[in-house]
Amino acid sequence: MSLTTGSRTKREAPMTRQEQRAYVRRWVDGARQVEEIRWRELRDLSAARALQASDDLIELALRVPLPAARRCWSGLVELQDLLHGRRPR
Repeated sequence: MSLTTGSRTKREAPMTRQEQRAYVRRWVDGARQVEEIRWRELRDLSAARALQASDDLIELALRVPLPAARRCWSGLVELQDLLHGRRPR
C-alpha cells in the first residue's frame, strides 16, 4: 500500500520544498474550513438536540466495559498532581 501526497506516492521522489508548502497549506486551509463548519453547526444547534447528543455520548461510553483496575483507580489524582506541578503521590 502506498500513501498519497497529492499526485505523488510514498515510493516516489521526495516532495520539493514548494510542494511541501502547498501540501501544508492545503491541510491548514482544510482545518480552517472544518473549524468554520464546526462553529456554524454549534451555533445552529438547538438545546434539545444538544441534550440528545450528550445523552447519546454518555450512553455510548457506558457500553464500554471498564477493566477491574479502572473501577478503583483512574489516575485522576496523579494527573492533577502533574498539572499542578507536584510530584505524583
